Amino acid sequence: MLQQSGAKKEHKDEALPHYLWGLDCVFHARVKLNISDVIKLEEYPNYADIYCISNHPISSVCIMGDVRGIVLKERFIIYDVDDGTGCIECKWTREEVHDAPQVALGDLVRVTGKVSNFKGYRNIWIMTMYKETDPNAEILHWLQTIELKKALYNKPFTLPPSFYEQTKLRRTDIKDKTISTLNELSKTKTTFQKRELKCLISQNMDNTDECDIQEVLALLVTECYLTQTNENYEFCSDARISTVLLSIFKKCIGLSDPSMTVEQLIQELSDTEIKQYITRNRLQDSLLLLLENNQIYPIDEDKYQLID
Repeated sequence: MLQQSGAKKEHKDEALPHYLWGLDCVFHARVKLNISDVIKLEEYPNYADIYCISNHPISSVCIMGDVRGIVLKERFIIYDVDDGTGCIECKWTREEVHDAPQVALGDLVRVTGKVSNFKGYRNIWIMTMYKETDPNAEILHWLQTIELKKALYNKPFTLPPSFYEQTKLRRTDIKDKTISTLNELSKTKTTFQKRELKCLISQNMDNTDECDIQEVLALLVTECYLTQTNENYEFCSDARISTVLLSIFKKCIGLSDPSMTVEQLIQELSDTEIKQYITRNRLQDSLLLLLENNQIYPIDEDKYQLID
């Protein structure tokens, strides 16, 4: 009897970022499992047809069992394979049927393939299927599966903290160089297409990959240096924010208290055309630019006034 795949749930082990999957040997393997293990596999967060054991991402498996049913469909052949722990549908497309071995009900087969879901049921799209004639093959498969679970599958894949620190520092460096370049380019243009920005980021530092570029773009949007509309990005430089700040300070000339606190400036900027770019960090950077140009001076830790 076919068994329904388990429901999605939050996995207890921290999911690996997709750019680290290639470092995990399990990701490249056709993972030896019992059928019950395949049915219980949890879906990897945010990725279709990628599953996990502990936090190991997997897509291909290797199972062994007896053929309990063969169903001929217009587009594929379905083999019901049972190993005593569960039963699962293994599908072979008609285009590849010439590679299918001649198997009959009750034959012991070894199947490797891609795991997927269909209408709530777990199944395997066959990559290879062999008829086993060695009576010891199934027992050996069980023993290997048990050993692999203990030695590898059930132990989360981890990298030393230094790896993550180096990755973070590299991307921060790429981000800073990109902002510096955008500040220069913003003197003539402020709107960039996505492919332009990707090219710009790749030129700013050697050995950048697509993942670095995507992470840096996301970081620039999160930190309000960029806003995104479809495939276009709008950049707001510190100089542009400083110009708006200067106009706010000038409005205070002649008042009994012409100084402005950081909170007051944030409130004033919320009514301007650049409000979507304003964060406390960005405001501090723009105030620093005005201080360096001797256009304002600090009265208190978070209070500034225009130099007459």
